[in-house]
Order: sequence, then C-alpha cells, then structure tokens
Amino acid sequence: MQMAYQELHEMGWAHSVEIWDNGLLVGGCYGMLLGGVFTGESMFHSATNASKVALAELTLRLLEAGGAFIDVQLPTEHLESLGVLALHRSLFLELLHECRDDDIRVCTNELPVSRIPEEYAERVATLISSV
Repeated sequence: MQMAYQELHEMGWAHSVEIWDNGLLVGGCYGMLLGGVFTGESMFHSATNASKVALAELTLRLLEAGGAFIDVQLPTEHLESLGVLALHRSLFLELLHECRDDDIRVCTNELPVSRIPEEYAERVATLISSV
C-alpha cells in the first residue's frame, strides 16, 4: 500500500496534508485527487484537533483549486461532527460524473495553519460528503 501510494504521489494523484508542531507530525490525512473529487483514504491525529485542521486545510486547498467535493467514504460520528453529509448513491454518481474530468491542481506548498480563515467554516461543511 505504501509503495502504491508513493507511486501515485509521484504521478500527481495521491496527496497528503500534514500538520506539524515544532518538527513533530501530529496529524494529517491522505487520499487521491481524481478530477474535481478528492477521495480520502485515511486521517489520524496524535494532538487534539490535528486531523480536523488537516481536513480544513485540505478543503481550503480544494476550494482554491476549483474542486467539487471530498468523498470521505464512510460517515463516521467524527466526520459528521465536521459537517459530513451522506449522499444517496445516485446523487453521488451524478456529481462524480459532472466533475470526474476536471483538471484540478491543488497547492502543494507548506503553509501556516493560521491562514485558514474563519469564514471558510461554513464552506468546509458544504464540500465534505460521503456515499
């Protein structure tokens, strides 16, 4: 799995958002960007709220790039607390069809967490979805 994701990353399809605190990796998420959809594979944290910050940063980067939505795969209680909406399969497939060929390029630069503005809170919730 690690080798596959490394290859996919080198091809520009797999991406991760990492949250670092004083040189220590404390949270993040990773997945695949296919067209205008980011499909999340996994997220983690060792510091409180670090995975939430990673998801907010991922959402902001996707918004800035013109992406359509984030597929979190399964609506967990944690993700629902962040605004995840479960979609009926037919709607999900319709949305996927509409944006699957979009040419989206997310920012890959290291950026400070402080750049995430509060006004994005509502927009974050609208981009996070699951089947």
